[in-house]
Amino acid sequence: MSTETKFENFWAALEQCPYDLPVEIKPHLLIALKGAGFFDTPTVAVTSNAVVTTSTKTKKLSGYNVFMKEKMAMFKAENVPSGERMSKVGALWKTLSDEEKAIWKGKADSTAPVVTTTTAPVSSTPKGPKKLSGYQLYVKETMPIVKVKAEIPAKERMAEIGKMWKALKEEEKAAYKVKAEQLL
Repeated sequence: MSTETKFENFWAALEQCPYDLPVEIKPHLLIALKGAGFFDTPTVAVTSNAVVTTSTKTKKLSGYNVFMKEKMAMFKAENVPSGERMSKVGALWKTLSDEEKAIWKGKADSTAPVVTTTTAPVSSTPKGPKKLSGYQLYVKETMPIVKVKAEIPAKERMAEIGKMWKALKEEEKAAYKVKAEQLL
């Protein structure tokens, strides 16, 4: 499928969206989408210290999705506040019989699939142990001591360690920070 055809399909799907899209944004969106292009094959873009993978998938709409789009548009035309629309659609869907839901499923089967694009950042370097801060190292060393004290409930252990950290002198905190930096 060509980029132009994909764009035309996307634009047609966007026109059916039950939500308002300000008129002044549409020409800018059109230009941006044409400039971005639509490709079937995943593309890889290298950014600073990371690789971003983009993939395109097609999803078939469910009967509920088609029902929701139609009812959302209807409620919007009736000036139902946007916060109430979804709950009304859900309530209507629940009242439908299985036969009525099957009709909506049939409508969904006859519609074109929806194209979704996902972008997942992938680290360019293998993940290794993370660098600890001085406070994290202090917690790691102090937690076994605090756990032994039965009078401190489990829920309050971190709060107690936080108080102990705040009570340390700046030189002691600095020593933990240096020690943490030397670990890696």
